[in-house]
Amino acid sequence: MIGGGIKIQGMFEDFKPGRLFSLSIIMIIVLLIRSYIIQKTYNIVWQKLVINTGGDINKFKPITFYESIMIVLLFSVLFRG
Repeated sequence: MIGGGIKIQGMFEDFKPGRLFSLSIIMIIVLLIRSYIIQKTYNIVWQKLVINTGGDINKFKPITFYESIMIVLLFSVLFRG
């Protein structure tokens, strides 16, 4: 435990603002990709589940990209360990 502060201090010496910007861009891209995957899979799979259970898909409303972003953010916050 002694000297732990020195190691942490040394870790931030090579910090560059460009890394923070690129990390933010990568996180946004990952969020958008996850949202797109959620939107496409929900819109395809849910219709098949309704049909297989004998339901009517005439009232089915596909989720929008905005709604899929909200779903991804919700589950990211709820299940972050």
